[in-house]
Amino acid sequence: MKNEGNLFDNQGVSTKNSVLFSGRTNFNLEKTNTEKQTAGESDSWQILIVDDEKDIHTVIKLALDDFSFQNKKLHFLDAFSGKEAMEILKENPQIALILLDVVMETNNAGLQLVKHIREELENQFIRIILWTGQAGQAPEREVIEAYEINDYKTKTELTADKLFTVVMAGLRTYQALMTVENYRKNLEKKVKERTLQIEKQKEELQQNNATKNKFFRIIAHDLKNPFSALLSISSSLSDSFDELDKEEQLFYIQRINKSANSLYELLQNLLQWAKSQTGEMPFEPRTFKIDRLIGLSISVLKMTAEKKKIRITHSLSNDLMAHADYNMINSVLQNLIYNAIKFTPEHGEIRISTEKKAEQIQVSISDTGMGICPENLKKLFKTDTYYSTKGTANETGTGLGLIICKEFIRKNGGDIFAQSIEKKGSTFSFHIPCTDEKAGNI
Repeated sequence: MKNEGNLFDNQGVSTKNSVLFSGRTNFNLEKTNTEKQTAGESDSWQILIVDDEKDIHTVIKLALDDFSFQNKKLHFLDAFSGKEAMEILKENPQIALILLDVVMETNNAGLQLVKHIREELENQFIRIILWTGQAGQAPEREVIEAYEINDYKTKTELTADKLFTVVMAGLRTYQALMTVENYRKNLEKKVKERTLQIEKQKEELQQNNATKNKFFRIIAHDLKNPFSALLSISSSLSDSFDELDKEEQLFYIQRINKSANSLYELLQNLLQWAKSQTGEMPFEPRTFKIDRLIGLSISVLKMTAEKKKIRITHSLSNDLMAHADYNMINSVLQNLIYNAIKFTPEHGEIRISTEKKAEQIQVSISDTGMGICPENLKKLFKTDTYYSTKGTANETGTGLGLIICKEFIRKNGGDIFAQSIEKKGSTFSFHIPCTDEKAGNI
């Protein structure tokens, strides 16, 4: 564009088309606005022309036909009144720039549209280039001071080159503003996400700390009792050993052994729980036959059951293959079987069974023991609603074993639950993943 001919005469209609577009041999005067609008919003800049003179729309499109900014052409939208422009703005929020006449259906229709965009739509990004063929209706200084426009031109001074310049400057500013806005939105989104994450972590940390503090107080209490008994019995035995006969000495030794066993059980559970909480216990799932592992757990606890004359029976499927952490499931089985022994009176019975349910194995350990009341049943597996009671032979416990069982089963993608009837017995069941793979050496 080298010429300086005005785009519009004083009436706002082009009189210099032959000069404006001289030398542009590839220009097609028959190209229509419909063809222009086939460009997608993503690969073009949306420009809204607002003027009540149809010829002005045509001249602007001709003057900017070969315009390109950052390899994107212009996509024109046409409005012939301020009211029509408002409707177009509702449907096209990505409009980058408006070429806006002042006098249309009213003497200040253009200015009212500016006010609508900035105040009602709250759009501060769209670039507004105001022009007028009747400068007396909208004095430049008054308009610039009163309205948030970005450029002001009279139609008599708007040449093809100046139109190119104001559009280019407007699009550059729009792009810069949108870049900053997108960055702000992304930053705001990240800040919100991070804030929510921190708040969630803070809440979890506070809850975990409160639970663990309460939990450690319970552990300290349960550690103190067997230690106190151990110290008291051993002190009595030491002070009067020579005065005691063999039966009395044996009595004290057995009491010491019982207290030591309680302490050992508690410390073993506490060590396992601590490792699980700190991530020191590795999670190594593998494939194994569940009936073999159950058989091993029964053999380990067989003598404990025989002391109370408790019979352990089982109904196990010999073809069920579990895929889980072998050591964790072993710990769960021994905890649950030992608890069944602890809370079952002499001459009672414990029954262990397995069955396949969907893609999981259900293992159930049932006893004919003392049972649990509904209120206390709800407290199982939880650190914040601690529950512990003595066994049928006054065996002590902390409830920690069941908490460990729950953590281990959940880590293996399963679940654990209990059913119980007071004075009739309890059933503890858990699910772990089942597989058709063959077991290794285990």
